Amino acid sequence: MPYNRVQHYGITPTAAQRASVPPGMEFDHDPMLVKHYYEGPGDGSLAGFNLTQKERVEFGASLAHGTAATPAAQRAQGAAAAKYSKMMKKLCGL
Repeated sequence: MPYNRVQHYGITPTAAQRASVPPGMEFDHDPMLVKHYYEGPGDGSLAGFNLTQKERVEFGASLAHGTAATPAAQRAQGAAAAKYSKMMKKLCGL
């Protein structure tokens, strides 16, 4: 199934994630949720598409899988994530 951020990971960042970063900063998922969906967290754990819906939502809401980032860095990452998502959909024939 092709990646869909809201469908697979819920509404993020959560209120707790937004509150966890300093004013003027944004919560930055690490790894990007789209990368987690297709490749996993990079520690040998399963990719998101292999997880249950509950496990994906918990990962997306986790405070442990993110850091503070500037809005500009978030916009740049968003553009990179969109490009990556399109590439993965094409590679997977989706």
